[in-house]
Amino acid sequence: MPDAANETDRIRLRRAAARLAWQAERVAPPLDGAAWQDGLDLLAVAAGLKPVCLLGRGDIDPEWLDSARAIAADLGLAVRDGVGWLPAAPDDALPRWYREATATRLRGAPVVYVYEDSRVETDIAALATGDRVGAAEEAALLGYPLCCVAEHHTKTLALEQLTIALLARIAGEDVERLQRLVVAGVTPTPREADEWRRFEAVAAIDPEPFTSINRCAGCAADRDGPADRIGRAYRALATELGYTPPAKVL
Repeated sequence: MPDAANETDRIRLRRAAARLAWQAERVAPPLDGAAWQDGLDLLAVAAGLKPVCLLGRGDIDPEWLDSARAIAADLGLAVRDGVGWLPAAPDDALPRWYREATATRLRGAPVVYVYEDSRVETDIAALATGDRVGAAEEAALLGYPLCCVAEHHTKTLALEQLTIALLARIAGEDVERLQRLVVAGVTPTPREADEWRRFEAVAAIDPEPFTSINRCAGCAADRDGPADRIGRAYRALATELGYTPPAKVL
């Protein structure tokens, strides 16, 4: 009986994968690759490989998002609207005005949480305040390697500090104007060579294929590291379900 139940679940997953693949094919570039990857993350939650996936981050096709929500519900997954987060930072690392502005911006850009285990609901509800999240908490929630999340947090903090310096070039010490720029999502372009070097160093990402993980330097060098093992599991799931990626994901 367990084998029959497992096969029934796989049939449901294959049907969901086919629907997600068809929806992703309808998404115009450059958003199609992200739609495909978000679809695989959703399937990974349904397959028990991932605790939570986030849909709706950044630019996304609204029709695809509506379809993904419906497919997740059909799989018996919980679908909840919420807000995203930014990495936690030491109290003295970012000024108060900036923290307040980024929290306001996050609350104005809702995301969709998809999960199966109701025990994560408390963690998701706590994010509604727009507070920042530590690396260990994010890694546990998304099923990412802690080493990769920790390095991503370090880079994000450095990028935020550079952004603050570039914004000051525009608005000086006018806190209200600075906050308006952050809430509006203004990202100034570096001018000086040193600024460009700093920007390129912290903005560069190294995605693990078939996942939404940004590999840390250690995982990028270790082809049997935690990021690679997760990537292999996701690749195997996509292969089993016939969820063929676009060339840009490979």
